[in-house]
Amino acid sequence: MSSENDSSTSTAVTPSWRFDVFLSFRGEDTRKGFVDHLYTTLYQKGINTYKDDIELKRGRFISPELINAIESSKVALVIFSQNYADSSWCLDEIVKIVECNKKLGQKIYPVFYYVDPSEVRKQKGNYAIAFEKYEKDPSVDKKRIEGWRNALKDAASVSGWDIQHTADGHESKGIIKIALDILNNLKDTVSRVKENLIGVESHVQQIMSLLNLESTADVRMIGIWGMGGIGKTTIARAVFDQIFSNFDGSCYLDNVREISKTLGLTSLEEKLLSDTLMEKSANLHNNTSMLFARLCHKRVLVVLDDVNEDEQLDRLAGGHDRFGAGSRIIITTRNRQLLSSREVDGVYEVSVLGTDVALKLFNKFAFKEGFPKDKFEKLARDAVKYSRGLPLALKVLGSFLHGRDVDEWENALERLNEVPEDGILEKLKVSFDALNDKEKNIFLDVACFFKGGKKENVMRKLDSFGFGATVGVSNLIQKSLLTVTNDNRLQMHNLLQETGWYIVRRPHPNIPGRYSRLWLRDDIRRVLADEKAGTEEIEGIHLDFSEPESMKISFKAFQNMNSLRLLKIHNVNIEQMPASFPSNLQWLDLHKYKTRTLPPSFRGEKLVGLKLKHSHIEHLGGLEKAELVSFLNCSKLFENPENNNAADKLLHSLLQGQPVVDGRFSILIPGREVPESFIYQNMGCSVTIPLTPNWHENVIGFAVSIVFERLVSKSKIRVTFKLISRDHGEFTTNITQTATKLNVNCESAHVWIGYISFDLFQRLFPNFQSDDWAKIEGCLTISTTEESWIKPKGCGIRLVYKEEVKEALAQYVETRPGNSEVSDQESSKSKEAEESIAALTYGVNQLNWVVDSAEEEGTQIQSLRNSTAFKVQKTLSFD
Repeated sequence: MSSENDSSTSTAVTPSWRFDVFLSFRGEDTRKGFVDHLYTTLYQKGINTYKDDIELKRGRFISPELINAIESSKVALVIFSQNYADSSWCLDEIVKIVECNKKLGQKIYPVFYYVDPSEVRKQKGNYAIAFEKYEKDPSVDKKRIEGWRNALKDAASVSGWDIQHTADGHESKGIIKIALDILNNLKDTVSRVKENLIGVESHVQQIMSLLNLESTADVRMIGIWGMGGIGKTTIARAVFDQIFSNFDGSCYLDNVREISKTLGLTSLEEKLLSDTLMEKSANLHNNTSMLFARLCHKRVLVVLDDVNEDEQLDRLAGGHDRFGAGSRIIITTRNRQLLSSREVDGVYEVSVLGTDVALKLFNKFAFKEGFPKDKFEKLARDAVKYSRGLPLALKVLGSFLHGRDVDEWENALERLNEVPEDGILEKLKVSFDALNDKEKNIFLDVACFFKGGKKENVMRKLDSFGFGATVGVSNLIQKSLLTVTNDNRLQMHNLLQETGWYIVRRPHPNIPGRYSRLWLRDDIRRVLADEKAGTEEIEGIHLDFSEPESMKISFKAFQNMNSLRLLKIHNVNIEQMPASFPSNLQWLDLHKYKTRTLPPSFRGEKLVGLKLKHSHIEHLGGLEKAELVSFLNCSKLFENPENNNAADKLLHSLLQGQPVVDGRFSILIPGREVPESFIYQNMGCSVTIPLTPNWHENVIGFAVSIVFERLVSKSKIRVTFKLISRDHGEFTTNITQTATKLNVNCESAHVWIGYISFDLFQRLFPNFQSDDWAKIEGCLTISTTEESWIKPKGCGIRLVYKEEVKEALAQYVETRPGNSEVSDQESSKSKEAEESIAALTYGVNQLNWVVDSAEEEGTQIQSLRNSTAFKVQKTLSFD
C-alpha cells in the first residue's frame, strides 16, 4: 500500500493489539449489507475484527470503549460511504484512527463505497453538504471541524479499494480481495514476529518441504517429533501462521493431551469442526458425523499439538480420506511410536539447537542488550552447555539469571553442574528454588490446578489464599515461568508443569497423602477412600472428570487435612458424604453433592467461594466470609419450605462479612421472586431507586437482584448503573451482544444477587471528588438485558446502610493496622480494589458490549459541579 502507511510508524512503545481489524463505517449506509458481508468474510479468514454491532442513540463524542477498540487494533478498515460525513461520531472515529496511525503505527486502509476518493479527500459532493451544516452549527467547535477535514484528507490519501473499480465492480469478489489483502498484510506482521523466534526458521523450511504444498491433489499427514521443551509447538505454530490462509479452512488444536483429559475429546472434535467448517458451536450438537463427512470436500489445514494417545488421532485425524484434496494435517508428539502406527507421509525429528544458535537464544533472555559483557561471556557459554540446547531450558535459565551478578551466576552454574546430564526437570527446578514462598505457591497451584484457567478467576482464588497474585503472577511471567494467552488465560509450558508435579511428588514418592496438592484421579481415589491416608500436608484437591464416574469417600476422609484450602470435585457420583470439611477451607466446589446440608461441624469461617451445582443441598449456613456463592440447579433448596426467603437469608449472612465494607460478592440460588428485602423492584430488565440528599454518607454499598427464567452457566451478568439528576430526561439505550455456546443451561428460575461496596463503586468514577458525591440527588437506575441465553424476569435494588452492618463495620475498624502499617496496608488495599474493578469490568470490550454515554465524562462532571442536568453510567460484569 502507500508509503504513508509504511512510514507513519511511531517512536512510541509497541502497542498490545487485541484485534486485527477495526471496522469504521456509517451504519445507516452499509451495516446490513456490504459491511455485514465483509465482516463475515474477515471472520471466515480467521481475522479478529472489531465491529460495533450496536445501533445506539449516539452521544456527542465516541465512547471510551470504542476509543479502546481503535487503539487495540492493528489495522483500521474505513468504509467511506456517501453519508459517512453526516455522522459526527464517524468523523471523531476517523480522527482517532489517524492519530493512532501516526502515534502507534496502526495501518489505515480505506474502502470507497460508491463514492469517489476525491470527494472524501477534498470534501466535495455529499461531504461538502455535511460540512456546510457543521460550519453553520454554533455548537460545533471550529477546531473540531478542522480536525475532521484533516483526518479525511489523510485517510483518503492512502491507497485502498474503490468498490466500483475493484474486481470489475463485483461486490462479492471485491470483498474477498479486500480480505485477502488484509490477511497478507497481517502475515507480514507474523513474518516479522517469526524473525524474533531464534532458531525456528530452519525447522520451518524443512517442514514446508515435507508438506509439499504445490501438490494439491493429495492429502498429506506430517509428524513433528521430539522431547518436551524442544520447540515442537513453536515450530508448528510458525508453520500454521505462515500457510493457513492458503486453505478453505484451518484449525490449530492446542494441548490435545491435556484438554482431552479435562474437557474430553468431544470438545476438541467440536472445535475442529467449528473452525474448519466455520460453523458456530451452537450448530454442532450431535451432528458431528454428518459434519465430519463435509470435511472430505474441503481443503483444510489442521494442527494437532501434543498428541499422546491413539484414540486422539482416531477421532481427530482419522485417515487421509476424511479430508479434501490438498489438505495438510500436522501432528506434534513426544511419542514416535504413535506416528509409526499411522500412515503419516513424513516425520520431522526436531533436534536440539546448535551452540551458536543456543547462545543467541539464551543471550536474548539473560541480557537486556542481547549479548554478554566480557566477564559474563564464559559464564553464558557454560549455562548454554548445561541447557543441552533445549529452547525451554535456555529461556527459563536466561530469565532466571537476568540481572544477577557474577557470584550469583557462578553459584547457580555450580548447582547445575551437580545435576545429571539428562536431569532436565532438576535443571528447570533451579529457577523455582529462587522464587519467594508466595511465588512458589502460585507456580505450583497453576501447575496442579489452574493451568488454562481464566486469569481473573485464578487471580481471585490466589489472592484469597494470601499469595499476592498481582505481583506474583507478574514476576512469574517476567521469569518465563507463566504466560497469558490472547483470551486472558494463564498458561505454562508442559515441561514446566511437569516440573511443578515433580516438585510436589519428590519429597514423598508414591505417598499421595503427603503431597501438598492432589490432581490425579488415582491419587485422589486412594487418599479419600482411606480415612488415615490424608495428612495436614495436603493444601488442595482438584478433580474434574470429563465423564461422570463413581467414587468412594471415607466418612472421616478429611479429618487430618487441617491445611486444606481448596476442594473441587466435579462430575463425580459420591457414594458416601464425609462427616466434615476442614475449617481452613477457602474454596469449596462440589458437583452433585448428595447430602441435604453441609456438615454441621463445618462453619465455613474462612470460606471465600462456595459452588454446589446440581446438588441436593436444602439448608444453608456459615457463609459470612464468602464472595461467590452459587447453587445452580439445586432444586431441593427451593422446594424446602424453610427456605422461602433463602436469598434474603444468604444476603443477610454475607452482609456480616468484610467484603461489605470494601469488596463485592455474588449469589446464585433457585427461586422465582426478587427477595422481600428489596423494596424497590420491578418486572422486566430495569428498576430505579430515588436518592435523597446526603444519601452517600449513610450507605455502605449497593445490592442488586435479578430473577432469571433462563440462565447459561459460566455466563457473565452485565449490570449498568446510572446516576441521574432530578432534571435529566432519561433515554433508552439499545444494547446487544452475540452469545457463544456455553456449558450448562439452567432452564429453571434462579435468583441472582450482586453486591458492590460503595468504596469500590466510587473507584469507578476516579475524577469524582467527595464534594461531587454530595451534590448527587435524583435516582439510581440499574438495568440488564434480555437475550436468548439470559432471560431476566424481574429485578430489584436496595441501598445497604451502615446501620444494617454495624458488626461487620466494627470488625473492619478493629482489624485495620496501626499507624506504622497504614500506608503499606492502604497501598495493598488499593491494588486489591484495582484488581476487583478490573474483574468487574473485564470482558466488556472483548464481548463487544458497548454502552453509550450521554456526554463525555469531563462534560458530565462539569455539569454535576454546575448543578445542571447530568447522567453518568458504568457497566459491570459479575460472575
